[in-house]
Amino acid sequence: MTSAPRPSSTHLTVLLALLVMLISAVLLLQLERSHRTMHDKLMQQTEQRGRQLAEAIGGQIDALISSIDLSLLQLRREWLRDPAGFDTDAQRALSAFPPGAVTHLSIADRDGLIVYNSIGVTDETRVNDRPHFREHLVGPDRLVIGTPVQSRLLGGEWTFIVNRPILGDGGFMGTINMSISSAHIAERLAALRLTPDDIISVVAADGSFIARSRGFDEAMGQRLPSDRPFLQPDAEPQGVFNLSGQVDGHERIFAWQRVEPYRLFVVVGLSREAVLEPMAPIFRRDHIMTAAMISLLAGLGAVIL
Repeated sequence: MTSAPRPSSTHLTVLLALLVMLISAVLLLQLERSHRTMHDKLMQQTEQRGRQLAEAIGGQIDALISSIDLSLLQLRREWLRDPAGFDTDAQRALSAFPPGAVTHLSIADRDGLIVYNSIGVTDETRVNDRPHFREHLVGPDRLVIGTPVQSRLLGGEWTFIVNRPILGDGGFMGTINMSISSAHIAERLAALRLTPDDIISVVAADGSFIARSRGFDEAMGQRLPSDRPFLQPDAEPQGVFNLSGQVDGHERIFAWQRVEPYRLFVVVGLSREAVLEPMAPIFRRDHIMTAAMISLLAGLGAVIL
């Protein structure tokens, strides 16, 4: 009786090599899936953190603007009642705000001439060319938040105006204005415990920077492109997107929160590199361990043969 042919050593070598390759491929695939899962989970957590941070800061901005509006309504009544004694009321109201937040209060007449300011500047100053003044020439009584300008009363300091019209029996009589320091808001944003490459911005509806936690001087006076997701007419009140920053080109995960009804946005940018940095040693360790296992398999195969 003839016995079955025994497989040659060449066949065994090929089979063993294929087995090692198959196991190696499975190990590498599992490693890739594991790292992708970790990466995606980390990104989701970062996006959620960005949303929560933007929402919290948006609440603070809302509270500040609401308190300013309440003061404007009260002070407007006092101005109409007693212009001569108005400064006492104005100084008392200003002292209630955090130091440095509100730079000054001013009154502009119907022609845009500043007829009162709380810092005692006597030079003639006109604001009839400013958008925050011109918006009140027609329309109802409403709060307007202007885009940042370099204040004529403060020697060029970046401020933005929050104001209301002064209305009388004859119609429009001027505006009552609170000037808010963009630098103060930027300092408050920068005080939050973030990584050096994270940024927080407050942005107007036209894309202008109201304040920015980093690169303040470079950002002020700039306007974001109109294609930013949060600037779209149908944008959700809150959302996330990934992009390289316009000012410094750093890649970040951005989250935004719209501050209703003031047409402002809080935009938080968390550095993608800083988020992923703690994972790099883990990924390197896993790759080394996987490479070692593949080498061990190859070595065992060589010994068997």
